[in-house]
Amino acid sequence: MPEIGFKKLTSSNWLEPDDTSLKLLSTTASGNVHPDPGDRWINFVLEPTLSDDVPIEVCRLFEVARSVIAYGFLFYPLFAMGLEQLARVSEAAVIHRCIIEGAPKSKLKFDRAIEWLYRKSILNSDQRKTWHSMRTARNVASHPKSQMILPPGVVLGAVEKFASRINVLFSDA
Repeated sequence: MPEIGFKKLTSSNWLEPDDTSLKLLSTTASGNVHPDPGDRWINFVLEPTLSDDVPIEVCRLFEVARSVIAYGFLFYPLFAMGLEQLARVSEAAVIHRCIIEGAPKSKLKFDRAIEWLYRKSILNSDQRKTWHSMRTARNVASHPKSQMILPPGVVLGAVEKFASRINVLFSDA
């Protein structure tokens, strides 16, 4: 097998932190070395949560995506795969909100669902644009041409944004 550019998983290294993750997560913003980058990472990942207003089906999907991101500490490409899954969770969130609101089945496709929620004044103009950009991210994630590799900070910021947007979507459901 040719060089793949990231940790090659083996039976002896599968429970060890990925060297790239260690390098990126060991140094704090002030330049200090963090004594336990894994502990630091898991605390960051677990901070964004979904509210009790979000349907359990969406919460389960979010938890799987967030957990994949957490395990990116052991295998760096999982950061990107978790983010890709979060993009799919956004679709599920929009569809579930449409179901709650009684949308017809013909509106239960991501793009149509966003437009339906906008026409029902559940989404405002800015939210509509944001959800359409999330739909674009879902499309890119679902049809990759190569393995995306992303730094943990980018992915962590996305987890926070996805959680916040999903929470707002269901805040008045």
